[in-house]
Amino acid sequence: MDVQAMRRQGLTYKEIGEATGYHPATIAKWDRLGGPPAARVVAVEDRVVDPVWADRLTELLVGNSRLLATSLFDIIRAEGFTGSYPTVARWVNEQRGPRFPHGRHGHRQIPPDAHWTSTLGCLQRVRVAVVNSRRPVRLISSKPISVHRHR
Repeated sequence: MDVQAMRRQGLTYKEIGEATGYHPATIAKWDRLGGPPAARVVAVEDRVVDPVWADRLTELLVGNSRLLATSLFDIIRAEGFTGSYPTVARWVNEQRGPRFPHGRHGHRQIPPDAHWTSTLGCLQRVRVAVVNSRRPVRLISSKPISVHRHR
């Protein structure tokens, strides 16, 4: 993407931003600096937890399997780990799977209405959308439905 060429064509920062998906202030900065910054290059071996740190992380997880990747990262960084948090998070996910298996940040897929109505014995369709773990929001439709109880 050549921001300066687009500017020479007469496009405004806003138009360039809309075309590229970046904020106009970012486009203005890139125009002043001669273009976007070069992509950061990280070697593949720097994206992987080496065996020494993998052993230490395993030791920490054996002691407390519910430790979050952020806590593990803080502990090993204090012990001299020079890698990044995403590297540790990837390693942890490979070892025990994702923390939120039903979706990102606790959002769960909503089961079909029939499941909710037969389980809850409701005469209305009930859907629960988990906004966060502390406060679910209920969305109730106005159409009554019949409930079949399984015996």
